[in-house]
Amino acid sequence: SYVYQNINILSNSTYYYSVEYSHNNPNIPLNTYVDNSSDGTIHMTNNDNKVWTRDSNIYESKNDMSTKFVLGDSGSFSYTGQSYFSNVMLINLTASYGSGYIPAKEWIDNNIDWFDGTISFIKEENIESGTSVSIRFSPFTGYNNYTVSCVSEDNTPINNTSMIKETINSRDYYTFVINSITSNIKCNIDWRV
Repeated sequence: SYVYQNINILSNSTYYYSVEYSHNNPNIPLNTYVDNSSDGTIHMTNNDNKVWTRDSNIYESKNDMSTKFVLGDSGSFSYTGQSYFSNVMLINLTASYGSGYIPAKEWIDNNIDWFDGTISFIKEENIESGTSVSIRFSPFTGYNNYTVSCVSEDNTPINNTSMIKETINSRDYYTFVINSITSNIKCNIDWRV
């Protein structure tokens, strides 16, 4: 038994995913993965429901596909116990940072916590200074209102941003653009109905 979310995966992309969990069956570890990938599985061990444990992994996609993001696969029909999941993330690092500029899993573990909405982290060292960066995404249906706030490393507000909307086959896509980046930037995009 397991919980899953249907997702669309883009080809030749690196994905980061993480989950916080707590479960109390000492004999059966649970697994979290994308597309039945054995090399990218998070093996969640028993922690007696006393603490929350966060773990993460990387998934490398080869083809465009619709697949499942699986949480807590016990691999057993006889699983007993209580399992809890929270603060689940799946991030397309290739779309967020660009091929060749993807940060290490350890850096993401230490610098990106779970968030509600969309947050983009842009490190100046990963791009040519003065470059514009764009991030394309599609929010859940109905979430067409948003607020954007970007700050530099010293918390100075960044205002050289724009959001471009396009509709393709009745689905809304947004491209968020930051112009002339000259410092590390953190952007928060809060989506709402």
